[in-house]
Amino acid sequence: YCGTSFAIADRGQVFSTIDVTDPGVIADLNISLHIQHPWVGDLRIQLRNGANSSLIDRPGAPPGLGCSGDDIQCTLDDEAALLVENQCVTPGPIAISGTFRPEQPLSRFDGMSLAGAWELRVFDSNANNAGNLVNWCLRPTLQ
Repeated sequence: YCGTSFAIADRGQVFSTIDVTDPGVIADLNISLHIQHPWVGDLRIQLRNGANSSLIDRPGAPPGLGCSGDDIQCTLDDEAALLVENQCVTPGPIAISGTFRPEQPLSRFDGMSLAGAWELRVFDSNANNAGNLVNWCLRPTLQ
C-alpha cells in the first residue's frame, strides 16, 4: 500500500493519504519512506489512522539545527536496533538510509484494523529548503 508523490513547500506541510479497503488486523506495521529534501533535520513526519505516531522529529536536533544531510530513504520498524532520530550521514548520497526504529513505536497500531484512511503528514520546519515526498508505503503483517 503506497502513497503518491507530493511537493513539500518551503516551511510547508504535506498530507498524503492511502485509503485501504482490505480487511485484516495488524500484527506488526512497518513504514517505508522516500523523501528528497536538503537538510532533513527540518522535517517532522507523523502517521495517523485513529492513533497518531511521530515517526521522525527533526533528526539530529537537539542539540543543533538538525541533520544537514540530504534525503531520506528508509524503513521504520519497531524491531530495528537503531533509532532514526540519531541518524545523519553527511556528506553522503542519502542522510538517512536503512532500517531504523521510529521516534514513537508503530506497535500502537497493532491490533487495529488495516482498513481505513492512513495519513502521512510531513512538515518542513524551517525556511530555504523545499523538497519532495517521493513515496511512502505501509508494510503490514496481519494476524
